Amino acid sequence: MDTDEQLQLTPEHLAVRTLGELTFPSPLDGGLLERGESMHYVGEHDRVLVDGTLGVASRRGVPVEELPTFEPGGPRRKLYFDPKKTKVGIVTCGGLCPGLNNVIRGLVGELAEHYGVHSVLGFRDGYLGLTPWGPSLWS
Repeated sequence: MDTDEQLQLTPEHLAVRTLGELTFPSPLDGGLLERGESMHYVGEHDRVLVDGTLGVASRRGVPVEELPTFEPGGPRRKLYFDPKKTKVGIVTCGGLCPGLNNVIRGLVGELAEHYGVHSVLGFRDGYLGLTPWGPSLWS
């Protein structure tokens, strides 16, 4: 994406509309979440700017609250899904990535120990494993 294409993005293009209400209390409540706003806790109104430089952001000519943003990941007070009933899928793809196994191991451990998620799936053959014709093509 070049700068001109990036400048066409609006907050409406990046809005998450499908997850529903934040209704389930986080299993992390009482620990990390009690610290309030920090680099480790995601407030309900936190956003990550799309524009990586002040130059691109200022070229938009809009107030800061109208800049396009992403919803950040991280621990929150309320969740969209009940962790005990949630299945998590982890898909990776691409070339060599030293340390990726450690990241996946940490993610699975965090899901199980702190969130109570015990159903974690992996997908053979990256994104192809998400398709109906995926792994059976290579079996």
